[in-house]
Amino acid sequence: MSAPFPPAAVAVATDAVEQGREYRAAQNAEDDAIMRNLVAKPKLAAVPERQTTDPPPPNRTYDGVAWLEKTAHDIGAVWGTGDQVLWSSGEPFYLCGVPGAGKTTLALQIIESRIGLRSELLDMAITPTSSRVLYLAMDRPKQAARLLRRIYSDDDAEQWRDRLVVHDGPPPFDLTKEPDKLYLYAAEVGADTVIVDSLKDLASDLSDGTIGAQLNTAFQYCVSGGVEVLVLHHPRKGEKPSSKPEGLADMYGATWLGAGAGSVAFLIVKESGDEIATIRHVKQPVEPVNIGIVHDHDTGRSRRDREGEWNPVAWLRNRGTPGNVAEGTTARLGRVGDKSETQRTRRILDKRVSRGELRKLEGGSRGGSGGGADGARYDLPNEAG
Repeated sequence: MSAPFPPAAVAVATDAVEQGREYRAAQNAEDDAIMRNLVAKPKLAAVPERQTTDPPPPNRTYDGVAWLEKTAHDIGAVWGTGDQVLWSSGEPFYLCGVPGAGKTTLALQIIESRIGLRSELLDMAITPTSSRVLYLAMDRPKQAARLLRRIYSDDDAEQWRDRLVVHDGPPPFDLTKEPDKLYLYAAEVGADTVIVDSLKDLASDLSDGTIGAQLNTAFQYCVSGGVEVLVLHHPRKGEKPSSKPEGLADMYGATWLGAGAGSVAFLIVKESGDEIATIRHVKQPVEPVNIGIVHDHDTGRSRRDREGEWNPVAWLRNRGTPGNVAEGTTARLGRVGDKSETQRTRRILDKRVSRGELRKLEGGSRGGSGGGADGARYDLPNEAG
């Protein structure tokens, strides 16, 4: 039979056990307090547990008739009303602008509408999703969080927690080497919408043709799998905030970026941080959407500035005489327009005619500045031309 432990050793052991119990009790109490705080505090993103295997890729093989039927059903707008569509479904949308133009401000309001908290933005409808939105907050994420806080309400905490997934910083993959990873990541977290903020943080040399092609492939993987894509991007280096882009060449980076987009719009401001901005639509799915915007930096909200938009009815009323397309283009732009701008003015005027707001007077001078090949002039409906 072994000898009993000395009383002093037993006392030391007993004290150690008791101290261990007290330490564990304190730790449990602290953990409980932390958990209560987490549950009570609304979180702006809740990422579900990562899957151990990649989800299966979507089926992209169809017979000819099935493909036509699929594409017919795919026609729609994520953001737009009628023929004013900024973001068409199934096609990447690029929103470009210098830092401080308001790209993230608009993107966060788009997210708010996409998760069902609003129905429109800038007087154009945004289609809500029953799924989630994946927001890649890579460009100054702390600033983006401050912007989000301005439109966030505790009353909507459940929507923000359940429907928005935020990835803080660059994603854990390289799309220039694995272009399918963005789609797989969106599928993994249950999102059918991806907001890239911004493209410069997704790859290093956007002017490289190979990198541009791979990024375009990544976005095409997404849209072909039913995941909508909004990309925040920048204009060419050295451009002033007030520079007016004329086309895709004003985007920074490889040609493949804009070539793969369904829609490209620029946000133009006089100076970074200005409240007054203009959207100039250089690549559009339907009609160009060239509108004025007012940002309220205190509330994080943006509204459409219709006072700055051209109204052909008011133009003709103030003019007092009928006007032709060329004259209307000059009035709309403040300068003589090129062929594409003239065609744009003609469509605006003809649309007002179809609504009964204007009348089209056939004949008149032909060619030159007299109204184009048809020689048409436009007037108010209750006045003779």
